Amino acid sequence: MRNAIILRDVSYIDVVSGKEVNNTNLIIENGVIQKICKEPFEFGNKSYETIDCSGKIAVPGLFECHAHLCSLHNVAMKEDVLKDFVKKGITQVRDVGGPFKIMKEMKDSITKGKIVGPEIFYSGPILQGGKLSWQVINESFPGFTVSINSREDVNSILNDLYNNGASLVKTFSTFDKDVLKYLNLQAKKRHLKIAHDVGGLIFNSIPVELGLDLGIDCFEHGKAAYSSVLKDNLKKEHDSLMIKRTPKQGQKLFKKLLSLGEASISKEKLKNLSEKMIRNNAYLCPTLMWNESNKNSENEEKKKMITELTAITHYLTKKMIAHGVKMLVGVDSRTATTLKEMTLLHNLGLSNLEILRGATIYPAEWLQISDKYGSIDVNKKASLLVLNRSPLDNINNIEDTAFVLKEGEIIV
Repeated sequence: MRNAIILRDVSYIDVVSGKEVNNTNLIIENGVIQKICKEPFEFGNKSYETIDCSGKIAVPGLFECHAHLCSLHNVAMKEDVLKDFVKKGITQVRDVGGPFKIMKEMKDSITKGKIVGPEIFYSGPILQGGKLSWQVINESFPGFTVSINSREDVNSILNDLYNNGASLVKTFSTFDKDVLKYLNLQAKKRHLKIAHDVGGLIFNSIPVELGLDLGIDCFEHGKAAYSSVLKDNLKKEHDSLMIKRTPKQGQKLFKKLLSLGEASISKEKLKNLSEKMIRNNAYLCPTLMWNESNKNSENEEKKKMITELTAITHYLTKKMIAHGVKMLVGVDSRTATTLKEMTLLHNLGLSNLEILRGATIYPAEWLQISDKYGSIDVNKKASLLVLNRSPLDNINNIEDTAFVLKEGEIIV
């Protein structure tokens, strides 16, 4: 028997109930939690490695919910970067855009134990209707993005997704409404969910409220809702330009809205949209770290734009948190900066428990794998982050690591 371990006298956070279960024993065999008990455990004829966890507290292995790992393919330190995820307790990654070949090779190398890294649930190519916004990336990473303009395209790409081990579908920006509706219906038949990025700040062909009507239940980036919640006069101006506009007119409105910031947003519309997301059990992955990573640009015009965009993103996210929209924790990066994203979400009012849920049970439920991932329970994967102090008391305690288990193996 491999990985026969007892975590003795450990406390853990039940992220489903929100309660802390104190001073118990987790019995782990073959990478799976076999038993949780408070009473003394009868070993029988089995030999267990026992780890004294008195005073320690365990949480489920974390998810990074918005990664792009394919660019690690050409990085000399790829193995160090992937191991860093696990060292920080990030034992699963939801990758939202990368060529099948690269993602499969990376996942297989980790699964077979050739390198240490998180378990990867990937989308494969980013799908978009019409002209591809990221076509240039296909030159370095063929198959990074694919154009989808008909039902025939949908059937073809979904067959590729299924045959190449994809766990989700990633859609971006422009899409024909009927094609996207068909894509969502056919994806569900294959037990795949769509994560949708509306694209730019304004002029979205599939804004959040329309995406919800089409059955999509996960939206990327905190700015996603912006075009849906503009005040009436600005929405009228925006919609008239959606029909026919010149680049100059579009840029002028973009700068105008950035300068107005939260004054351009209808609080009533934002509240109504948030309530619609809650009714549809939809998630938002704000990726606040993207703004943090880009705000120190040496280009003063870009720096100003990022500062204004950050203010809008933070306002929208803060209000949606207050209204009760479920958040996923992701950073839009290839590196393990998920813990910093948690701090940013905390600063916008998300409770420590909801932050934990957004990095554990929520992504597991969305990916439809909560029978094996996302919480500490019998028959679930023994991927655990064991801490010295509780993150329910202070979210920064998520970095006070005692050790990490990935499927029953001690990594750190």
